[in-house]
Formats: sequence, C-alpha cells, structure tokens
Amino acid sequence: MKTLSMAERFRGNPGWERCAGFTLVEILLVILIMGILTGISAPLIGNYVEAYLQARDLNGVTSQGRLAMARMTRELREGTDFVGTPFNSTQVQFTFGGSSVTYALNGSSQLTRTQSGVTAILADRVASVQFVSNNDTPPVKLIDITLAINRVRGGSISFSSSVSPRNPT
Repeated sequence: MKTLSMAERFRGNPGWERCAGFTLVEILLVILIMGILTGISAPLIGNYVEAYLQARDLNGVTSQGRLAMARMTRELREGTDFVGTPFNSTQVQFTFGGSSVTYALNGSSQLTRTQSGVTAILADRVASVQFVSNNDTPPVKLIDITLAINRVRGGSISFSSSVSPRNPT
C-alpha cells in the first residue's frame, strides 16, 4: 500500500483548492467581528472592575472605622480620670485598666492609641477625629466622638458615637 502525501490526496478530488484553508476575506471578517465584540465588552468589563475596586475600598474603610469606633467606645465607657475636662479636641486622655490611655490624631493622618508608652495605629487615612465632652465641669457625663476616614478613590466616610462613662470620676 502506497502512502500519499497531502497534495496527492487532494489532487484527485475536484475542488481541492477550496479545502486547503481559509481565505483572506474570511480571516479579515473574523478579525473585524472580534474587534467589534472587544470594543463592546471592554467598557463593560472596565465598569465591573471599577465597581469592585470601589466596593473593596468602601468595605476596608467601613470595617476600619467601625473597629476603631467600637474600641474607643468600649474603653471610654469603662474609663476614669479624664484629663482636661471639659474637652473639645483631637485627643482624649483617661485611665483604663489602671494605666493611662491616649487616643490622638498624629501628623500622618493616623488615629493612634497609646497605653503605657506603647503606641498602636487604630485607623489610617483619618481626615479628622473629635472628642467633645458635653458638660462644663467634671465628672464627664457624655462624650461625643466623630471620626472621618478618607477613601482611597476620593471622598470620606464619617462615623459618630456618644459614650456615657460608667465611672467618670
């Protein structure tokens, strides 16, 4: 049995030229259709990516703000010996668990918590923080906290809470 090459197989078949591959027009049509589909889908995909990035940013800022507010609220509620009463500032100092605690906004847009000389960052990209006591004389009866955190993609989110210390002394 003789093995035939590809060209020999098609020579005996009428119209073999049409079976050899794609024409230039067919290839150009496929390229044109793919370009149109890409042009239509690219903005849609871009919108989905932008929405994802905004949602991720919003989620990060929201969880960071909620965590910082929850910690400050809990510790201020249990705090005693508030320094500088009445106060209306970007920092508050008090005694918690037997040692001095300070919440303050540092120069790097970070909300920090300092206790016994150890500083921890509670939130980044802080636009503002405000601690306000609502009475003129000690003991502190109510503390209003306002925190604003900048979003990566513009704008900011604000958080606020009011705290009544249990043992304000």
